[in-house]
Amino acid sequence: MRGMSNTHEWMSPAQGVLASVGDRGAILVLEGPASSDDLAALAEGADLELVEVHAASWGSITDGVARACAPEFLPGPTGGGDLGFCADAAGSGVGAARAWQDLQARWSGAVDGDALAMPPDDQGFRRCTEILARILAEIGEVGGRFVVVRDAAKFDEGSARAFTSLLAGRDGSGWVLALEGDIEHALQVQAMIGTVERACADGDRVARLQPPPPEDGDGPNLPKRGSAVELLDVLAAAPGCLPAEVVGSASLAAYRGTSPRSGWLDLQGLLDAGRAVLDGPVVRLTGGWTPSTDDDSAVARADCRALRDAVVEVLPSDSPIAAAIGASLAIAGGAPDAADRAAAAGRAALAAGDARAAARWLSAAGGSTDAELPALRTRAARQSGDAEEARRLALEGLKAGPAHDVSGKLHLEAALAAVSTGRVAAARRHAAEAAEASDAIDDAPLASATKLLLGQMQEEDGDYGAAAKTLGEAAQAAERWGMGPEAARALAWRAVCMGKAGAGPRAMKELQLARERAADPDDPHPAALDVRVLMGLVFRDSGSRENARKALTMAATKAGEHADPVREAEARLLLAKFFLEAIPIRGPERGEALRDGREAAEAVIRIARGMGRADLEAEGEALLGELSYRAEDWAGALGSLDRQGVLWALVGRANQQVDVAIRRSRLTGRKGDHEGAFKAANEALMLATRRRLPEQSAQAQLARADALQMLDRSSDALAALAEAQRIFTGLGDGFAAQASAAEERARNLVAEARG
Repeated sequence: MRGMSNTHEWMSPAQGVLASVGDRGAILVLEGPASSDDLAALAEGADLELVEVHAASWGSITDGVARACAPEFLPGPTGGGDLGFCADAAGSGVGAARAWQDLQARWSGAVDGDALAMPPDDQGFRRCTEILARILAEIGEVGGRFVVVRDAAKFDEGSARAFTSLLAGRDGSGWVLALEGDIEHALQVQAMIGTVERACADGDRVARLQPPPPEDGDGPNLPKRGSAVELLDVLAAAPGCLPAEVVGSASLAAYRGTSPRSGWLDLQGLLDAGRAVLDGPVVRLTGGWTPSTDDDSAVARADCRALRDAVVEVLPSDSPIAAAIGASLAIAGGAPDAADRAAAAGRAALAAGDARAAARWLSAAGGSTDAELPALRTRAARQSGDAEEARRLALEGLKAGPAHDVSGKLHLEAALAAVSTGRVAAARRHAAEAAEASDAIDDAPLASATKLLLGQMQEEDGDYGAAAKTLGEAAQAAERWGMGPEAARALAWRAVCMGKAGAGPRAMKELQLARERAADPDDPHPAALDVRVLMGLVFRDSGSRENARKALTMAATKAGEHADPVREAEARLLLAKFFLEAIPIRGPERGEALRDGREAAEAVIRIARGMGRADLEAEGEALLGELSYRAEDWAGALGSLDRQGVLWALVGRANQQVDVAIRRSRLTGRKGDHEGAFKAANEALMLATRRRLPEQSAQAQLARADALQMLDRSSDALAALAEAQRIFTGLGDGFAAQASAAEERARNLVAEARG
């Protein structure tokens, strides 16, 4: 980095993170407004190109902020840009090319209707985000960028995910993101910052700066009184930015009693006076102007309705920003259909994958005539990562007694939310209700999704026969609607169940049926990629371990080519488990298995950080910790447990937090720190008791007994074993073996004490 002689003292905290920006990306959090001149000095000192983006202008367009950072490479709303560069950056594979086409289609507003029929996470939103992150990585290699995001609280979902993937991974070199505005409650921005901070093993990558307050000044001269001031008043009535074309629209000219040309002349006056700027295709007011009417006055509402008419005139109905801007103006203008417009904007945001924007719109859609509003709100909350809120909304919607088609979707959403929060019994109950509702209305797509989930839960419970039957019904429902990849996925899961039930030959036949329906190895459909992952499980359970390794390796490779980070992480997670299970007791193969397992687990952690998936990152850390334990790397294993605890707390998985505390107790005891082991076991017991997790309370008591015995507190250890036995006995016949084992340990302890 070159010298920063032109920078002020308040910028000094940035020097550390900017010093190595050539090797990795960084984030600067501006806790107050900063002048463009100061930021230009920072960018010059780091030898980066300064780019200023106003998220308020782009926040309603999926991936808009990221696109605005590199307009010469990435096409704007009207197309253009170096498409050859973007195609090269997308990587190899038909799936990657398809994802790039999807991304372009969404930007231009011409999204394929069949693609929108599936939930965004299943139809490739994450794939498109990964492609965008790859393109940004390539641009960073070409030339570094210092991107200032003004009003960063309005960062859109796609951009937040793309920059998270870029900066939390290994490909963020050449990028600095400076975030300005009130971001304290902006969940997607805070999640991005937190994820990047967790990836800071190689040094600080986030700096918080406090710019000095702006000096008072005369400011720019106001335009002369007249039509320019009146245009400023009209534009100020809008709750956000507007397409510049509205200024010259016939409908706005008629409302103001002027000609369209006069509108452009008035806008030029505002631009010359510094009261407005053109930010790409939109016009944005610069602030410092007090409108002559209140926001809720009759005049302001009339202005908003006129602006809405102008937006309808100048933007095509399928424009990616038309629904959002139209809804905001309808709400501000007090239009009778404002609630329905907000619901439509929420649907459009969900289709584009911007779940948080969808949640905001749908929360403003109270009173809408859209019967699916409760289901839409629930889905938006779940896809935003707030499973508790999704569950609450689903239960609230079900209490209203909706029709079968809506109740089935609500039950499915409630089941998915319950799975995310660890409420297995509730998830099973809601999934069964959703399946019943889908049968009642003969909704094949709903039946397929619901019975797939129900079958997966039955498989986890070990009820392989029931799971195979349910998954067969899911496959039949999918085939009825020509959903070939979904049918293949259900059949592959059915093969897994048959293999675990000991019916190996039948499992291989079922797997062959799945492969026939997903024969194209370059099919980027998520369900087709799932089939390749499940092939590895079937081969493993059938004893064909080499084929299992090859299948999982191929699944991970194909998912990477198709830019599907979720499936790649899942495949590599299974690979890490595969190597963990296959670790020999001794010999050179042991070292190879440990090395390969660590490599797979570290890849999972890296991918999960890029997606902002703390749950997946925690699973990768769990495997990394277990591999460290097997290698007798006690410090590495304890460090992994510490990171797991933080991650599971972020996700809100109390049961996993308890498991981490129990494992920490046992590992600490193994190292000879029996006081530390006792303390960790007590923490596990306290959390399990508070969250009403009886099985884990018993496990914590067993860990306490181990530590107490090593501390020569035999009577306390006996009490802990007796309590563990009591809890296991109360849990029923399924825990009889654990109760007997606790009783046997107690008898042995008594015998040792007497001897």
